[in-house]
Amino acid sequence: MNTKEIHLPNFGIKKSIREISRNARVDWVIICLISIITIVVLVTIAVHIYFDMTAGEFAEHNMNMSSEKTLNLDDFSSVVKTLNDREESVLRVRSSYNGLRDPSI
Repeated sequence: MNTKEIHLPNFGIKKSIREISRNARVDWVIICLISIITIVVLVTIAVHIYFDMTAGEFAEHNMNMSSEKTLNLDDFSSVVKTLNDREESVLRVRSSYNGLRDPSI
């Protein structure tokens, strides 16, 4: 049996940059390296947020907002009117027949 050995070329950085889009092996190495770097960064951010949440520091940033809220009755009544109009529209659509007309009639 005649088997060929797979030769993996050893490119330098400058030659690898020239080989982008010409050599599939270089493209896959770049894709894998970028993926690994992205995964490491995302996991690091997730771990940092997790430890901030368990220490209670993450929620402190959001609690500094003012807790006093006022209700504007004009805005509230316009929202209620809009919701009632939508409800009436939905009920009209549900009660009407939306099927195809019979062509024999």
